[in-house]
Amino acid sequence: MPLPEGNAETKSVYLKGFNKTETKLQLIDHFKKYEGMDKVIMRYYKEKLLLPPERKPETEANKEDGEETKPKITTDKIVWVKKFKGSIFIVFKTEEQAKAALADITTYGGHPLMKLMQTDYVATKKKSLLSHFHLKQYRYRV
Repeated sequence: MPLPEGNAETKSVYLKGFNKTETKLQLIDHFKKYEGMDKVIMRYYKEKLLLPPERKPETEANKEDGEETKPKITTDKIVWVKKFKGSIFIVFKTEEQAKAALADITTYGGHPLMKLMQTDYVATKKKSLLSHFHLKQYRYRV
């Protein structure tokens, strides 16, 4: 089924190969030179971070009946942190502008970039996931 006219997916470019320390402002500043650039969407993943337990200092409130108690220790805390994947989508105002930018973009900061139209990226990703799913099913058959 073809995508409807004006769909953002047909006007977006997928780029991969960025340093994971890049900021959105740096990326926007670099890619604003391409005509019709509407926005930059950075891709993130979540990483689990385990914070060490905290020791609460002993205070007057910790003392009971004149006896000192040990400092209270809280349990470990798990925090989810967003981290930049090193890939982005750039949305353009028209499909033609997206295709023109795709043809012109080759590197960023001296490093080559992997580049695809978003529709091609989605098709490749679907194919990869289906292939992985079928291999997994095959592997567990008896």
